[in-house]
Amino acid sequence: YPKKIGIVTASTGAAIQDIINISKRRNPYVQLILYPTQVQGLGSAESIAKGIAILDKLGVDTIIAGRGGGSIEDLWGFNEEIVARAIYECKTPIISAVGHETDVTIADFVADLRAPTPSAAAELAVNDYMTFIYTIGEYRAKLKKDLMQKIANSRAMTKEFKIRLYYGSPAYQIKQKRQFLIDSEEKLKQRISQRIKDSRHRLELYITKLEALSPLSKLKQGYAMVLGEDNSPIKGIKDLSKNDQLTISLLDGDVITKVEDIREIKRRKFNGG
Repeated sequence: YPKKIGIVTASTGAAIQDIINISKRRNPYVQLILYPTQVQGLGSAESIAKGIAILDKLGVDTIIAGRGGGSIEDLWGFNEEIVARAIYECKTPIISAVGHETDVTIADFVADLRAPTPSAAAELAVNDYMTFIYTIGEYRAKLKKDLMQKIANSRAMTKEFKIRLYYGSPAYQIKQKRQFLIDSEEKLKQRISQRIKDSRHRLELYITKLEALSPLSKLKQGYAMVLGEDNSPIKGIKDLSKNDQLTISLLDGDVITKVEDIREIKRRKFNGG
């Protein structure tokens, strides 16, 4: 924004007062440099051209060249060739502000920007300081918000990378493998223990069945096993003859005896029901 504005106009006219008032209202920090010039009558064109040249050399940011309203004769100084050439050769941006909105001069066509009135030229040249401050505040708030968001995103990314790095580290992998081995070992122990338990249970069942089928269990109940001379089991009296030597096996030993008499007895058969 322009900080130093040069003004080419009369020092006693209404134009300079309007420019000063609007400049103070919009931005009191802008420096106004007035080159008091003759804006009408004989010699006005040369005075205007000289003022533009001097302000151009001072290095101002913008030049306002103009005056208030009047007749075509009063405004004629801004139609002169010398003024047009001065504006054209000026390196500083120039705002032409001559008369009222309906007034048009050659200076308007040569200038960088035309303003309908001096007041409008001040509005165009001087930035609104409060609007500028408000805009800066908005930019500051937006910048702070964006910066905080970027910081939050960076922290989140850093945290995510840290987690990834932790899970991908050899120490974590070793820890996981070790835990897997411990869990596998525990499961294997449980399965082996269960299998041993099941095998013992089946073995106990087989032992019970074998004991039930074992001759010793019968001997424990008071029964005896009779063997002939050839150690073959005697199943009935048909397998015996008188004076045969028999071996009677009991639970705690054997009895050797001879057959003295054979008697046949009809026993009732048990059918289990």
